[in-house]
Amino acid sequence: MNLAPSVFSARGGEGDEDEKGIGGTGLQPVGTGDGVGGTGSPYHSAYISGVVYAYGSICVNGLRVKYDAQTPVYLNGKKVDHSALTLGSTVKILSSVDGVSGTLSADRIDIERIVTGPVTAIDLESHTLSVMNETVLIDATDIPFSVGEIVSVSGLRRTDGQILSTSLTPALPGADESLVGSLKQETDGQWIVGQTPVEMPNDEKAVSGQTVFVQGKWEGGRFIVSRLTALSPLPAINEKVRTYISYEGILETFHEDRSIVLSGLQATVKDLLCGGEPLEKGERIIAMGSLRPDGTVFFDGLVDVEPEETKILDNKSRAVSKPESKAAYND
Repeated sequence: MNLAPSVFSARGGEGDEDEKGIGGTGLQPVGTGDGVGGTGSPYHSAYISGVVYAYGSICVNGLRVKYDAQTPVYLNGKKVDHSALTLGSTVKILSSVDGVSGTLSADRIDIERIVTGPVTAIDLESHTLSVMNETVLIDATDIPFSVGEIVSVSGLRRTDGQILSTSLTPALPGADESLVGSLKQETDGQWIVGQTPVEMPNDEKAVSGQTVFVQGKWEGGRFIVSRLTALSPLPAINEKVRTYISYEGILETFHEDRSIVLSGLQATVKDLLCGGEPLEKGERIIAMGSLRPDGTVFFDGLVDVEPEETKILDNKSRAVSKPESKAAYND
């Protein structure tokens, strides 16, 4: 069976005893399954958003997703070589589900670097660095970068705006300086993306509250935007196709009506529990469920994520996943 190593903490993993998998979603921990829903999966497609933590082909959110040399890979919307797919990368994967085995085959993989730009400050004592105006939290014993060096960061944005990094690497040659975050306008008219002041083009129709990807140049303590792209937490998915969703993020809000916002994704949950314990704002979780026919998302399983060290990579020894022939998965 194609098993993915576990990413879940001891708190997670509880579900109804009469339901299969974690929270009844069919997500199987190590040693108990090989995909979504097991034999005779009810799902036809799956959308997975999370962090690559192991290979074979790639493992995200406790799921193993196979892909081959023909699977398109994009980095912040730009088509790239598979070598960009490294450990610690935050990815969004649209995949097909085998109706018999429940195994996953990627149709498209999108890598997101939350910020690419110059290092403007380093604090070894607090294990943080600043990239432009973004505070990046580094869980590593060494930060082998210097002020002025252009780096790319993968990670999740906390509720306080700081970035919980999952990987850090020198930017590829010719990489655009860029930033992903919530767009807002201050009372003085200043636009902010994430924690960084930005200067918008005069003809840009910006909408406060959107999550955006901006490209441009860091100059004089602010980011000069040349291009802005609004982002959605979900791709365009046909609601008539039964789709499994596994989504890793930071819990931003939750309410008594069981509505939540998880890293920008609005959803409804089965209950306000994670592994049998009350939800906590700001916690990092993986939510599992499905897309409803009305286009809304329902999660019936939530688990905590076991934290790992930030993957510090360099361009000479980048740990990369290698595509395999999909025919090779005949365990």
